[in-house]
Amino acid sequence: MGEQQGAEGAPEAGGDKSGEKSFQPPATQEELDRIIGERLSRERGKFADYDDLKAKAAKLAQLEDAGKSEAQKAADALAAAQQRVKELEGSQLASTVAAEKGVPASLISGSTKEELERSADELLAWRGEKAAPKPVVRKVGESPTNTNDKSGPMRDFVRGLFNREETE
Repeated sequence: MGEQQGAEGAPEAGGDKSGEKSFQPPATQEELDRIIGERLSRERGKFADYDDLKAKAAKLAQLEDAGKSEAQKAADALAAAQQRVKELEGSQLASTVAAEKGVPASLISGSTKEELERSADELLAWRGEKAAPKPVVRKVGESPTNTNDKSGPMRDFVRGLFNREETE
């Protein structure tokens, strides 16, 4: 016997394992090309019926669409319109919060006003800035009180603009 066997009759590690091929690296470029070609043909064979399946799926979708009643089509259109309205409302809310906080709307995320504000605050904290001061809203014809005061939100806002330009 060419194999060594242990106490239980099983082949020992390092012995010749009959029935299993051992790896032989390709010796020539032609042999490597043949191996790769065989592998490619096996993989391509797996997807040979892809175009046929794609055509069948399109036909099935067409049949399902034709089988829908007018009410189902209207319900689908309504659901799509509601989804679009929801997306637009979320975008408008994000734009509003971004304008209030002085950050780009594309960099904040969330679905509620609170989540968007928190996201904007986190962005500002990450950038090491304070939130942009909220604009002072006055009624038409109302004049600011104490116009001789040299401190206040407008002065801070203008200073912030000039300081921001110097740092950029």
